[in-house]
Amino acid sequence: MRTFVCAVAVAALALFAVGCGSSSSSSSTTTTTTTESSESSSSGTSSSSGEPLKAVWLFNGNISNGGFTKIADNARLAVQKEFGSEVETSYRESVPESPQALQVIEGQIQEGAKLIVATSFGFNRYIQQAAEKNPEVKFLQYQGATVLPNLSQYNLDTSTSWYLAGMAAGAASKSTKLGYVGAFPYPDFLNHVNAFVLGAQRTHPGATVQVTWVSSFYDPAKERLASQALISSGATAIANDQDDPAAGQYADSKGIPWVGSAEDQRKFGPKTNLTSVTWTWDKYEIEVVKSILENKWKAQSVILGMKEGATDIVLPIGAGGKAQKEIEKVRQEMKAGTFNVYEGPVKDQSGEVKVPAGKSLKPEQIQEMNWLVEGAIGSAGETGGE
Repeated sequence: MRTFVCAVAVAALALFAVGCGSSSSSSSTTTTTTTESSESSSSGTSSSSGEPLKAVWLFNGNISNGGFTKIADNARLAVQKEFGSEVETSYRESVPESPQALQVIEGQIQEGAKLIVATSFGFNRYIQQAAEKNPEVKFLQYQGATVLPNLSQYNLDTSTSWYLAGMAAGAASKSTKLGYVGAFPYPDFLNHVNAFVLGAQRTHPGATVQVTWVSSFYDPAKERLASQALISSGATAIANDQDDPAAGQYADSKGIPWVGSAEDQRKFGPKTNLTSVTWTWDKYEIEVVKSILENKWKAQSVILGMKEGATDIVLPIGAGGKAQKEIEKVRQEMKAGTFNVYEGPVKDQSGEVKVPAGKSLKPEQIQEMNWLVEGAIGSAGETGGE
């Protein structure tokens, strides 16, 4: 995200070559181009050449999987709708997070792409290489580590939304035991867990969350098994933080309340789904494209949150709507910027005070999180430890 990664996380990238969307073992890529015109609300913009700005989105997952990849493509579609014939957008999906990604990027540049939007941390080093080699092309990297004159990075802080989701799950849970199914113990996901735990403890004092990492952004079989194991061990509410609803669907089959991630997942378990943490980059990516069309591009690093409209939860809370009023009260405080999820005192799993009373974490500190809060049961990975 940044700044997002501490040096250890960057090193981990070299070992794992994974991303923050859905992963795919496929080495094939698919491209789709959208060139249809639509009425633009920014009719004053134009490219310097008079030709449409060719913009390409890179996905490491498949749009049909839903979740993260679908949300990322929604932003592309929003850009196309906003600018109509001034922009020609396309996407490549199932792009491996390997040197092959650089080949895909270079191929798109040779075909005239002037903006490359990479939606996974796993593309970071290849985007940097391409940016250094192609100064005339603009690059936008989700969860990057370096800003260059032609390379911006955008990051997402969903601690607010995950806290609210935790409040919903805590209120709905019949016991103090909750479960979380996630991908990898990276700072971004550790933040998700921590915020979820703190939110659950607010509405259900003494709540604990058993954390299971499935080492994949998209593996429905593993996710279902993880959900099954958590429920068998006593979890009475589940957090599904994957690129698909598999863990939540299993919880639904057992009548266990659950929360989803990335998109509204109520349709996958309407009887038991409480809410979903939602993400959107539409507004920000429209601003980026507008700056290019108006020759006002400025490389930057941004962290987008609830105040910027980049994240929220699905309302009203389902499965009985418990704690609805309290959740809405906290949500409004978050949108006003008066509520910090990590306001001290906050302890880690060992009982060490990570955030003293009277202090709170800054967005940049959240992006480098490498520990789990008290009440989270599981590993924070090599970057943190229990």
